[in-house]
This record gives sequence, C-alpha cells and structure tokens, in this order.
Amino acid sequence: MNHTFIHSIQNQSPETVQIMVLNEGNSLSYDAILAAGQSICYSDIFDAASLPVPYVASASTFKQLHIELRVGKSTYALYEHENQVRCNHQGLFSADTPPLAGYSGHGAMDLIIDCDGIPYGEVNAFSDSTELTSISWILSQYALYGLKKGKLNQKSFVIADWKDQEAFEQPACGLKGPIVAVSWAAGRYAIYALGNDNQIYEKCWLTSYWSNWAIYTQPTGVNLRHLSAVSWCLSQYAIHGVGDNGNLYGKTFNITTWKDWENMGRPTSCRLKGPLTSVCWTPLRYGIYALGDDGNVWMKWKGLFWSEWKDIGSPVAPLKTLTSTSWLDRAYTIAGVAEDGKLYARNYHYAWDKNWNDLGHPPECKLAGPVTAVSWCLGKYAFYAQGVNGVMYQLFEGKWSVVDGR
Repeated sequence: MNHTFIHSIQNQSPETVQIMVLNEGNSLSYDAILAAGQSICYSDIFDAASLPVPYVASASTFKQLHIELRVGKSTYALYEHENQVRCNHQGLFSADTPPLAGYSGHGAMDLIIDCDGIPYGEVNAFSDSTELTSISWILSQYALYGLKKGKLNQKSFVIADWKDQEAFEQPACGLKGPIVAVSWAAGRYAIYALGNDNQIYEKCWLTSYWSNWAIYTQPTGVNLRHLSAVSWCLSQYAIHGVGDNGNLYGKTFNITTWKDWENMGRPTSCRLKGPLTSVCWTPLRYGIYALGDDGNVWMKWKGLFWSEWKDIGSPVAPLKTLTSTSWLDRAYTIAGVAEDGKLYARNYHYAWDKNWNDLGHPPECKLAGPVTAVSWCLGKYAFYAQGVNGVMYQLFEGKWSVVDGR
C-alpha cells in the first residue's frame, strides 16, 4: 500500500532530470523529463494529482517496483520502506538506505533536485494559512478545505477512501481566508472565503456540479476578521463573523433570500477577537462560540430567542484556533489548538464537561494551529489538524494518524 505521494518536482540543478517508474509489469514508464531549472506539478499535467512512491518490502519487490531518478549521469532509486521514503544513490535496494534528506515519515511530498543535483524532499502542506474547514453533505461523505497560494484546496473522503487533492480556480483577487463551510440540505453545501479585496466569496456544490464564485459584501464600515457558518434546519443557515470593532455580526439565508447583516454585539466584559465557530446540536438550536480578548471562549446560542453571552472558559494554554461539530442529538464538542501545540476540547452532552480536555498532539510534532472537526454519521467524528511539520493529521477515537497524501 502506498503511503507517500509526490505532488511536484523541482529541478534546481543544471542537469536534465528523468523520473521513471518501474511498474509491476517489469517495464519502465517515463513519467516526466525536466530541463535544467524546470518544475512540474503533477495535477497540472497528469490525470492523477500525485505520483505514488512504491512501498518496497524486500529486494525482490524492489526489482518489480520502484522509482528511478536520473540526474545527468547519476541514478537514484526512490522507494518507501519501513514508513520512510528512501533514496539510494546507487540505484539499488538496501534495508540500510537512509531516508530521503529533508523528509520524514509519509504523506504528501515535493521532490526537489538541488543545485548540486542531490535529491531531497519537503512536505507538501495542504494549507499555507491558519485556516482549515470541513463539511459533510451526505452520509459517509465529507471533505477538508484549506487555502494554498490563494487557491481553495479540497480533499474528499467518500464512504471508505480518500480521493486526490483538488485545487479550485480562485477569484481574480485571490483568497486570503478565513474559510468556512455549511450544508443546508442533503447533497448541497457552500464554501465561504474572504478575498484579498475583503469581500466574501461563495462557491456552492449543488448535488452534481459546482457554481461559479459569487460575491457578498461585508457589514457597512466593518472588516470581518473571522468567519463561521451553521445550518439549523432545511434551507436555513447563517454566516457569522467577528468584526475589527470586537462585535459579532450575522447574515442569514432563509430558503431563497439573504437578510442584511445584523450587529449582534459582544459580551459586556470584553471585546471579541476571534476565532469563532458555530454548531447546531438539535433542530432549531445552535450556538456561536468566539474567543474574547480576555482569553476565554464566549457562547451565544439561539432557540426561540437569543441567549445572553456566557463564558465557557478556556484550557490551560491560550487558544489560537477554534472548531466544533455535533455527532449526536444534543452532543457536540468545542475544540481548538493552543499556543502549546496541543488540541483541547470541551464536550457537551446534555451538560458541559467540567473542564477542557487535553487531547495532546501527534507523537512526532506539535500542532501548528489549523484545525477542523467533522461528523459524517451518528456517533462518528474526527479532528483534522496540521502539524508544525506541515503534515495533516487525523485524531479519531483517541488515535493520531497521517492523512492520506494523495
């Protein structure tokens, strides 16, 4: 099984580089030829978004399956062995071959040939911003979204398998984030992202096709710094944001019509600074959670009427990001990555947990900040967070793992 995938190749050397894959039919296929100084991105020139690095268990397997990398007159062999990408400078298999320089573990990778013709690897991060969001629009189907170089990046999970990453064409101005997602009916959902022109851009999945980007203005005289979105019943949902004046703003969609932005105020004892998240835990009941400048998370929820602001505290370390998801009726979690690189969560199931729970971080690194939570069926949910090493991790049922790197 392949665990590592090459998304791009950058040839910084003065030599011609050839990438060849020895496949199971015992024949070489020329995947790419790069002139000096040339770079390629697999998603731009091939149907597949990435090149799998073959997993090699033994010398006999190596003879049938590996990547041959030719840099001028030098030949290297690339393969995965014991959860590491190996680079053998003699073009051979050896259990003692060291890992590829610059890259550890497995996932998504960029392969770089340096100016001296030496290969090394770098993590191909899913997102280069602090923003990450997710959405489930139908049973057992969901997707992660991040921003990279101003474009919206998508990675979907369908029933039992991850799909290739996909980058969407950006609006002319480019996107800077934040980004949020909301599903208001089965098979339908929307992504909202802040553009470099400070307008809010919307892209909708409508059962079988994507809409074009649409534009929504911000509240008059206010710049929103953070966004969230939530649906509380069929065809009704809202976007919320924290303004640069410390207030909460909301814009509601009802069946076919958008309402104007509403100033929803702030707690009496502090200003809101964000981030924020919102979640519906039972039909017609939802809450908004935002970080105040006092370091605590503040809640405002709606049933028949809006509640007053309530302080639900904070973990031992200051929070950098927030996310939420509901996995059962009246059961949901509010979570975030803190300054100490750990994930913390406080759960509600008819009553709040007494304290924030320390969920830790992956064994190999701390978390950078981008985090999202998603539930794809009753009783099942997971957290997705990017590490300081750029790798995307999943926390599911108490276990950290690397997200498929395709």
